[in-house]
Amino acid sequence: MTSTTFPNRPTSTVGAIALLACAILLPSTALAKVAHNADPFEIPAATQDEVLFFNSSNGFVIQISSNGRTMAAIRRRDRPEYSQIFQLRISEMKELLTLIKSVESAPFNPNTPPVMDCPDERLRIAINRERRVTSIYCRSEFQPLTSFLYKIFNQTEHLWRIEHKREIYEVASALSPTSAGFRVLQPAVLLDPLKTLVSSTSDFSNLQYAMDALSHLMRPNEWSDFLSTELDASSEAKRVRLLYVVSSVHFRIEGGYMEARAPVFLKQLQKEYLNWPTFTHEKVDAYGAMVSVLCQQHYAPAVPTLIQALADMKDYNAPPGAWGYAHMQEPIISPLEDLLTHAKPQTRTMAAYLLGRIVGINPMLVKIEDQERMLKQLRAGPISKLKKLAKTDSVPQVREVAQRAAEDIERGWVR
Repeated sequence: MTSTTFPNRPTSTVGAIALLACAILLPSTALAKVAHNADPFEIPAATQDEVLFFNSSNGFVIQISSNGRTMAAIRRRDRPEYSQIFQLRISEMKELLTLIKSVESAPFNPNTPPVMDCPDERLRIAINRERRVTSIYCRSEFQPLTSFLYKIFNQTEHLWRIEHKREIYEVASALSPTSAGFRVLQPAVLLDPLKTLVSSTSDFSNLQYAMDALSHLMRPNEWSDFLSTELDASSEAKRVRLLYVVSSVHFRIEGGYMEARAPVFLKQLQKEYLNWPTFTHEKVDAYGAMVSVLCQQHYAPAVPTLIQALADMKDYNAPPGAWGYAHMQEPIISPLEDLLTHAKPQTRTMAAYLLGRIVGINPMLVKIEDQERMLKQLRAGPISKLKKLAKTDSVPQVREVAQRAAEDIERGWVR
């Protein structure tokens, strides 16, 4: 094995960190470049400030300098070379130097026999006053170090995916804390590219996974503000598609992000929902999904718009998502009761149906105390009006639906 003397190289990890702190304040030295048409396993001459050079048969090359400046490149036969420059933070450089120090006693041999199913990985690192070169081939003693390096590789690969609008689900998986996706070292570097992607694409899948990925990089209020801005700035077709993306059952976000959507949805609802008879099929689906989300969250501020949509019905074609209004539960009981005396029979019919449908909600989804409270409210007022409609309304369909709703309320939840 040959080693190269490393001039002015610190003799300890502490010394290397001290050099790092000084180097960050100085202009970085240009990184060594590797010719794209060179032998993929050839390791070029090192620059004086190089801390690490890594080259893998997976098509990944990385070079890190003592000031934290990192060049990462992906070189594959099926696509043009792609490279990025990153700046490692002081904490990340400390971690890297510690990992390098941890393999100091490992045998360095550039001709290590290959291990089956392992990529050919060549590593050159600076330890004390010398640079050492070895082939890794999945050697366990190097695993913590290579795991760190592959986070940089994944980061570069995900940036390529975002830029080329491909496999965005891999990016979302990498950022999700509950997924086993390929992790990145600096998740924040993906934020602006993902925002740009959302602004520039109308592809359903790309929008879905990009908005999912952004929910792992932004606070709920930041995420909802971005969503609102994009909706306002988008064309009609793009806006409808984005609305459907973030409200469909396939879009899964958690915690405060679900609640953060509600004011954005309400704004869109108040703007256009009452014009629903003019909606395209895609728009009906989008607004129906959006209404479903608001009802399942029991978002009371949406109730006046939903009730107005029922009052405006021209025939028995219901507004988008109207069959799910019952999931609003308690906030919609009194407004629906008021509609039982509406002049339009189609409105009376829908109001009666939805009041009965409330007790048809899966009891596993409603707390016992909530069931008891809503039953008390339903039996205190609406049920008497429903029974009256069932006997006296001039429209047979209203009488039939009112009778069934009154029976459902009398029976209550079936547990």
